[in-house]
Amino acid sequence: MPPARRLTAAYLTIENLSGKENALLAAKADVAGAVELHRAEMNNGMMRMRKLDRVALPVGKTEFTGDLHIMLIDLKSPLNEGDQVGLTLEFENAVKQTVMVPVKKRSAE
Repeated sequence: MPPARRLTAAYLTIENLSGKENALLAAKADVAGAVELHRAEMNNGMMRMRKLDRVALPVGKTEFTGDLHIMLIDLKSPLNEGDQVGLTLEFENAVKQTVMVPVKKRSAE
């Protein structure tokens, strides 16, 4: 990523195997000043990102792969391909969990 760029997005899949609905309430990362849950939406022909207070996690998989993503804001230093970022996820009905997210180049899709 360019050194002047101070934000990026994390994409991942959360698999809820608990047998009951849960929700992702927040995420934190030491590499960023702030972390927010976001959804991109078309509004009057313009793409806008909306901050979410929670993301419902029905039983099964929820993919954060495009419109739904986690924003890492005010990065403390540039991230390089091959780095790994520790992302701590806070759930409504489960203990916090830290996952390692690999830094990859964004595809051209």
